[in-house]
Amino acid sequence: SDVCSSDLTKKSGHAYNFPNLGKGEKHPSAKLTEEQVKEIKNSKEKGVYFAKKFNVTKSNISRIRKGKTWKEVK
Repeated sequence: SDVCSSDLTKKSGHAYNFPNLGKGEKHPSAKLTEEQVKEIKNSKEKGVYFAKKFNVTKSNISRIRKGKTWKEVK
């Protein structure tokens, strides 16, 4: 196939391919604020509670708590 890697990067839509989009709540597709992420990280409340409260998936909450996303927020 004649697809060049820059075409794949443009089409993939992954944030790591577009570093100028911003991190955290500055990213155009962010659904949470930094304050909400701090609340999630510092609470003993179950993930399902925050998923419903902030209208995101339980997987999003889990990834935040495991440090896979929102690493820059303590």
